[in-house]
Amino acid sequence: MDRLEKAAREGNFTEVAKIVGEPLDPLKPYPEVVALICDVDTTGVGVDLFSFDVDEDVKEVYILANNAATITSVQVTPASPNTVPFNDIASREYRFHLYDLYRAKYDVVGKKKNAITRSMDAKEIKMTLDVALTAVPGANAHNGAADAKFKYPDLIDMIEDIMDYGDKFVLVAGASVWKDMILWDYDENKYRSLKEALEDLGIERVRVSGTVKTDGGSAEALLSKDKVLLVALNSITGKPVKFSRRELPGDFEGVKEEKDATKQRVVIISPAIMNVGSDRLPSVGAVGLESIAIVATNSKCLSSFTKTYTP
Repeated sequence: MDRLEKAAREGNFTEVAKIVGEPLDPLKPYPEVVALICDVDTTGVGVDLFSFDVDEDVKEVYILANNAATITSVQVTPASPNTVPFNDIASREYRFHLYDLYRAKYDVVGKKKNAITRSMDAKEIKMTLDVALTAVPGANAHNGAADAKFKYPDLIDMIEDIMDYGDKFVLVAGASVWKDMILWDYDENKYRSLKEALEDLGIERVRVSGTVKTDGGSAEALLSKDKVLLVALNSITGKPVKFSRRELPGDFEGVKEEKDATKQRVVIISPAIMNVGSDRLPSVGAVGLESIAIVATNSKCLSSFTKTYTP
């Protein structure tokens, strides 16, 4: 008998939790955008995460604080590092019917698990981009002229902001900016294709779209469609944004440990007979939980552009 079906039939919800809450894939544990612009790691149980300055007398860093409600700037020096707070985040509760388990509808569990993963990844992406954009210095925050698209010269201006601090770049573009860039082959750079132009400039490009619901229930864009962020990599202190998940302690219910996979995210199962829509059916709730810290440590490596033209 299948492990999941057996656990559901026996009412062994701890085992159901372990099956649904498999650890993150150790080969691809972070969302693409986060991995591109951040130095990522895991902070051990009971260990504090610090930000400190190694190349300036006083430096300003930007941290995600107050349970992801605000982004604050603090000053740090070699002699006085600043503790980076961890923020607890959770997905919404997803429910599936126990009858579906009994009827061998295993794809139901898989879909719910994938939905939780996408939800948590989206929260990480939005929080990371919010921190990075807040940290952009005023001189590096460009605004397009009225009724203007994002153009090739705008990109060159952004590169000039940060080229002294890193030799490779990642460009994170909203949907409208991405469309403008696709059209460069037709109305901007006539002599080089977009792909060739970006390769020559040492730029890797990624598109970000979609929304995520905040704790208050309102949907917010992961990145404004009219916004673009350029990040310089390979600075003397690494990538300009640091991202860490808190490792979860012990044999946390909802997690089955795998080789090389740290327990950074869990799925909690709440067994109960609950209302599902207008019906009262035997069902199980699943919620994803994790704790993350984000800090922008080198604002000189960040530049942004906001367009005012919307096709």
